[in-house]
Order: sequence, then C-alpha cells, then structure tokens
Amino acid sequence: MEANLTLDTVKFYPFPGYKLYLLPKYRKVASGILVGIKDTLTADFEFFKEKLDEIKAKRDRLRRKAELSKRQKVIWYSERKTSGLFKKTVLEAIRKML
Repeated sequence: MEANLTLDTVKFYPFPGYKLYLLPKYRKVASGILVGIKDTLTADFEFFKEKLDEIKAKRDRLRRKAELSKRQKVIWYSERKTSGLFKKTVLEAIRKML
C-alpha cells in the first residue's frame, strides 16, 4: 500500500473488513510498509531480522561440517594412497631379499 512509513508518520484511517499492520523499518528492502489483511484471514508476521542470527548460525554449522567432511576425505585418500605405496615398497623389498 505505502512504503517508508513509521509509527510517527502513519495515519490509520478506518478500512472496513481489514486490519492494518505496519512492518518495521529494516535495512532498505521492504521497510515501513503498511499492509492490510482481511479480517477473515489470520496474519502472523515472522520478521527475518529476529531470525537472522539463527539462520546464519545454521548456515555456518553446515559450512563447517562440509569443510570438515572434505578435509577428512582428503586425509583418508592421502593416507590410503601412502599406505598403498608403503605396502608396495615393503613387498618389493621382501621380493628382492628372496
């Protein structure tokens, strides 16, 4: 309906059949927007700002887990490769002794 509104500047006019909600100012996107919802519908606003830390923490945990998984695969592969070379070297040495 309107944008860049604050509680100081907004004028609530009666709008029959609707409830008016003012979204709080946050950054530059979708800030201070007046929203009208029909009375027959229910409205539950969950603000991204309040959940931002939770979302970032979850993202960081997943990134760390993925990085750790990659490191473990690299270590496992390199250990497997070196152990194979070690076994091969030992077997060659034993064959030379015989």
